[in-house]
Amino acid sequence: MRYNLEVLNDKEFEDLAKDLLEARLSKEFEIFKAGKDGGIDLRYSGKYSNEIIVQVKHYIGSKFSDLKNQLVKEKENLDKLSDKPKRYIVFTSMALNPQEADEIKKILKPYVKKTGDIYNRRIVENLISKNPEIEKKYFKLWLTSTNIMERILHNAEIISSEFQEEKIKKRSKFYIQTTHLGKSFEILNKNKFIIISGEPGVGKTTLAYMLVYELLGNGFKLIYSDRAIRDAEQILSKKNEDKQVIFIDDFLGSNLADFYSPINPESTIIRFIEQIQSSVNKYLIFTSRTTLLKEANQRFEHFERERIKDISNYEIKVVAYTKLEKAKILYNHLYHFSMSEEFREVFFTNKNYLRIIEHTNYYPRLIEFLTQEGNFNHSGFSSVEKYLFANLDNPEKIWKMAFENQLSRHDQIFLETVFTFGDKGVDSEILQHAFDNRIEVQNRSRKLVDDVNTFNNCLIKLQDGFLKTEKDAKTRKLLISFINPSITDFLLDYLKDNHSERKLIWLSNIYIEQFEKRFGKDGNRYLTCQEYEKDIYINYLLDSSTSLRSVFGNQNCAYRILKIFFNMFPFHIKQKQEQVIELLHSVIENRARVDWAFYSILVDISLEQLDECLIFIEDNWDHFIDLMLENIDSADEIRYVIDIHKIYQRNLQDYLSVNHHQFIFNEAVQKVFQEILDDQDLTDCVIFDPEGNLYEDHSEQSIKDKAWDIYQGFLEDEELLDFVPEGEELYNVDIQKIVQQYIDNHNYYYDNISHSGRTNEQISAKNIDNEIERIFQR
Repeated sequence: MRYNLEVLNDKEFEDLAKDLLEARLSKEFEIFKAGKDGGIDLRYSGKYSNEIIVQVKHYIGSKFSDLKNQLVKEKENLDKLSDKPKRYIVFTSMALNPQEADEIKKILKPYVKKTGDIYNRRIVENLISKNPEIEKKYFKLWLTSTNIMERILHNAEIISSEFQEEKIKKRSKFYIQTTHLGKSFEILNKNKFIIISGEPGVGKTTLAYMLVYELLGNGFKLIYSDRAIRDAEQILSKKNEDKQVIFIDDFLGSNLADFYSPINPESTIIRFIEQIQSSVNKYLIFTSRTTLLKEANQRFEHFERERIKDISNYEIKVVAYTKLEKAKILYNHLYHFSMSEEFREVFFTNKNYLRIIEHTNYYPRLIEFLTQEGNFNHSGFSSVEKYLFANLDNPEKIWKMAFENQLSRHDQIFLETVFTFGDKGVDSEILQHAFDNRIEVQNRSRKLVDDVNTFNNCLIKLQDGFLKTEKDAKTRKLLISFINPSITDFLLDYLKDNHSERKLIWLSNIYIEQFEKRFGKDGNRYLTCQEYEKDIYINYLLDSSTSLRSVFGNQNCAYRILKIFFNMFPFHIKQKQEQVIELLHSVIENRARVDWAFYSILVDISLEQLDECLIFIEDNWDHFIDLMLENIDSADEIRYVIDIHKIYQRNLQDYLSVNHHQFIFNEAVQKVFQEILDDQDLTDCVIFDPEGNLYEDHSEQSIKDKAWDIYQGFLEDEELLDFVPEGEELYNVDIQKIVQQYIDNHNYYYDNISHSGRTNEQISAKNIDNEIERIFQR
């Protein structure tokens, strides 16, 4: 089997050499720090001192001449040893042909006595494949081996840049094995789902990806969703033999603004978790920022009612890195990132690496930033050492200095425009349209000097330092996003204190998403405005109601404008009733897609006694209820329809007395209950005789009876019995599908998932410093 040895750094390759040679020769080798004894990386001393000496050379992307030149120097070191080796082994990751092996033997004569003691890449790969325990120990090698990589790419079954071979290999290079992966598998086995939480930059998403990769390599199919649970539900299989892992990154959103406009309502989250827990061979992986998870624990009553509030049972906090793990993370970045020797040397000088590892502000994303030489080049610092520790002491200032001192005004505006579209990136054509409009607005107050191709020049300059670009695998369009999520955090803080800049952004927004992603009423959570500015903000928002568009096409944005207006400016609605009515009229006329917040808007209008709006709602009551019912997604929203009648002192039975309205109501009830019923396991109602023959009639009646009982319980729990025609079954039961599901799953047994890798051997506390010194010894 072929292995991707490139994912290992030189010290990891030395460890691999030690393990493979010990397994092959049944001898225990010592491992040395570089420079301790010339020409020795590994040594076995049995009857004689220096009985076997091993020289390890991890040469990736180098020429054979480089290896030869180094071995000539090693020969000089060997000649100086007082105790000459009885046997000398060269262990290298370089591929060698027979002629090259003969040449090495000649260079190292008389120490290398046979070419069989020259272990080249082919031999190393063969040894790994013959030692599965060692293969599992070096998780990155197992993960990126040809067989496993093929399985991962096949089982992903999605078109996503996150699951392309080069990206997986690149991510794996920087991964170091900790106890977290093993603990993750334990939690998944116990609970069927896991929430990996942590503060920004601590490595939770990397851990999630490693967990997903390993499951894919073990035969699981991936269901990957960009936050939305409903997308995943549609392709979840009920067959026990279908092994599936569902991965939803940032399931509560990427910031608190997202939390208050959730893509996954709490009832949907709870229902999906319960569905996974009742399924066979299905596992669910969520990631979330710690702050959002805490907010959910406090605010979601369903989390408490369904005992999800006790989320620590399922949570891994990716903060407990040991000193040695921190050292390995830093060294991996120094080894795998391309950088000049002058830049790299500063990390080793005076043991600066130790100061970094022990710094209280150490976290993986900061290390990633500091070890990219381009960030230093744009930092304004003349000294690398001052740059490193100034940013460690004040990590929140990482982007501030570069943004303020190294970027042109056009560059700053470009980044602010990307920022307005949220964290998932934006199509380059849409971005250019928004950027051009921002420049136009900017020029009204202070003229900027444009160059010939401002947009592309900004993009070229900012790429890799601030931005990344990639082709959308489905649309083939160019997507532009921040290279690091901490840029979003910086801009949120930066713009909160910059009123004029914030106002320019608001007044240049031409896509509804630019308002939704970054603006809200709470200044601690997202961008808002000063009291004296509100009239300007409100007028621009409402005056743009016919010109605003969506990144998804020329959708009617009236409802989304209403949500922003009611959220940010609740005390100004009374003065703008005429515009509110126009928006409400557009919503019902265009049959806009509405959600649970529509109920809140109607409640606010009633509570604030907005007379003009109340008259309009009364005159169009049936249209409003029709719209709410047509957009029902949960039982909660059915209750909203019942409650809004009470708030407005209307009789729901009057509405339902019209056949068409009763039909719409029934459809809403059926939609909600059908999802609940489809999640139920009815296979226990399938009846076979002792000889294995299906009792068709009995099974069918048993299934129908259980479905009816569930249905009646649903109507009673949701207080819907008075509004649904008595005896009417608002659901469908696929009897044949349930029977087939029973047959497919009958007597099907499965094993718990198991973690193929294991952490490196435990090192005693007194040897940790020695091991760190060995890693960084040059």
